Parts: sequence; C-alpha cells; structure tokens
Amino acid sequence: MPLEDPILAASILVPLLMVKAWATFGFQGTMQRRAGKGVKEDWNRNDAPTAEDQETCDRWLRISQNDLENLPFGIFAILFSAFATFSPFVSDGVRGFQIACQVLYVCFRTAHTVVMALGIQPWRTVLYFLAQAMFVCMLLIIPIATFAAFRR
Repeated sequence: MPLEDPILAASILVPLLMVKAWATFGFQGTMQRRAGKGVKEDWNRNDAPTAEDQETCDRWLRISQNDLENLPFGIFAILFSAFATFSPFVSDGVRGFQIACQVLYVCFRTAHTVVMALGIQPWRTVLYFLAQAMFVCMLLIIPIATFAAFRR
C-alpha cells in the first residue's frame, strides 16, 4: 500500500505537485493573454481587456509566483524526508507521521491554490500556514530519522 512506503508515497505526491504547478502556470498564461499582456504574435490575445481581466491576471501571476517560491522546497522536503525514513530502523510511527505530513502538505498546497484563485480569506492564510507547518515537520523528521538509523 502506498501509505506504508515513504518512497512510493513520494513518487506519487511529487508528480501530483508538478501537475498542479503545470496547471497553475497554464492558467496564468491563459489569464495573461486574456488581459492583453501576451506577446503580439499570440492568436488569442485580447486587445480590449477589462479591469476584471487585469485583476484576474494579476491574481494568477501571484499564485504562480507563490508556487515558484514554495514548491521546490516542498518537493525537497518530501523527497529527503522519504529517503530518511526508508531505513528499517525507523519506527512505523515516525514513518506514518512523515507520510501523513507529505499527504497533508500536498492537500494544503492544492487547497491554497484554489482558495487563492477564488480570493477567499482567511482560508488562504490558514492553508498556507498549515502547509508550512507540514513542511517544517518534514524537515524535522530528516535528522530524527537519520539519528534513529545511525544509532543502531
């Protein structure tokens, strides 16, 4: 089962984050063209954008920038915490907690993107904080699991 193997869980979750980022960048590009900010060669560039088009474009640009700033570090934490807990000397409890942190991180980041696109506050901030908390937990698991593996 994927939720028992940290490497298998990471191999599922990291591509999910990458697909989410790809979709976010695709939406951002579409909104950029709709707001008339695309290059002149774009066949579907809007030459008469509305203020709403501009606001939507700016919102998706912020979402894309947020993903560019946070997802590489999240992927790093997912992969390294998975490799750290792969040792047979790490307890099932630590391994389960690490996998739960991975899954919750991906869920919180995905939900953060949705609520940011919809402009829902305070949930955007709450979900960002929760994702960051899972990120910190994954980072803390790395030395804990490494110490457990080398202690034996």
